[in-house]
Amino acid sequence: MRFLLESLADLHRQLQAVGGRLWICHGDPQQVFLRLSEEQSLSKVCFEQDCEPIWRARDDAVRAVCNERGIECLEFVSHTLWDPKAIIHCNGGTPPLTYQMFMHAVNIIGQPPRPVDDPNWSAVTFGELTPTLIKEFKV
Repeated sequence: MRFLLESLADLHRQLQAVGGRLWICHGDPQQVFLRLSEEQSLSKVCFEQDCEPIWRARDDAVRAVCNERGIECLEFVSHTLWDPKAIIHCNGGTPPLTYQMFMHAVNIIGQPPRPVDDPNWSAVTFGELTPTLIKEFKV
């Protein structure tokens, strides 16, 4: 837990250095993004892929809100070396059940992508949450 809190604090400091800040909202993600899109001019939502099937409905609901509102929605893979969906696809549509099956799939896929450079914040416009949203999401 300490690592997570320290990581969030570090991210907040990095955003402050370029004129932004980290906002943490509590609530149903679909409703959070719906309300944020109503009060902010969101043009893009980016999030980390969660490869656990239990979270697919949540992510699909957020994507649906973004599509309805014309918000670009990008999903990234960065906490695993390879995209789990690509490994499953390469393995004929099922997860590899043995290490040998996994190795066969990643040998076909090739090397994992290299880490990306630090973000360029120069084109980003940071917004502020209204007091109503701050209260509503218990920020």
